[in-house]
Amino acid sequence: MGIWEIKLSDMIIGSAILDCKLLEHADAKNLKHSTYDLTIGQIFPTGSSTDSFDQSQNNGIYILEPRQSVLVLSNEEFQLPSTITGLATLRTTFTKKGLLALNVGIIDPHFNGPISTTLINFSEQKVAIKIGMPFFRVMFFLHGDTSDYHRMSENMDRADYIDDLIVSANRDFPKSFLNLPNLDNSYYADTAWKMIKGLTVKRWFVMIPIYLVLLSTFGFLIQNTGYVEYLIETLKSFKEVVPFF
Repeated sequence: MGIWEIKLSDMIIGSAILDCKLLEHADAKNLKHSTYDLTIGQIFPTGSSTDSFDQSQNNGIYILEPRQSVLVLSNEEFQLPSTITGLATLRTTFTKKGLLALNVGIIDPHFNGPISTTLINFSEQKVAIKIGMPFFRVMFFLHGDTSDYHRMSENMDRADYIDDLIVSANRDFPKSFLNLPNLDNSYYADTAWKMIKGLTVKRWFVMIPIYLVLLSTFGFLIQNTGYVEYLIETLKSFKEVVPFF
């Protein structure tokens, strides 16, 4: 087949997504234009000793703190044949809130099971995540049979998937994904002091001549500007105002 004979794959839209049984636990209300909105089935807080977020708490709402991350697992499970590929992208309502998903992209033909992602709150505000809310928009593309290129099964049973997510949430991710410092005056002061200290210790042969030049410069200015006399008079005036000094 020549390159100019390749045709674009057909996109499966609307009720055809349900009719083709590409998703288990799918709901027609989650069909949107040409895509299907996957919903959050379970939430796994990172850096926590607990298994998963108890959806019976707070009406199934989990509050994601700034720079905190969570793993979420879809309620729906894919059942893709060898002739259909899925493409998952994070919904714009999430990105507008400052959330980023780490693993978005291709759902391969032959894949059976749920999918997950890690959500990170890059904003300075708390963001509410709720069980059952849409998080991924998925497109489905019909194409030729890919059985000849199917190397190995990547299917994952939900129970096994949950076990892996629990381990990953507790071991692979800290509670705060981005431990960023507060860029205030104290941060800059500490950083400057560390730089000076590091240069003095590790590059003393360079810093000693610099210190000598600075000291000689200050000495010259003090001796030729009358600064010493001014300082003495200032201290005398201060002593008259504060007797115990």
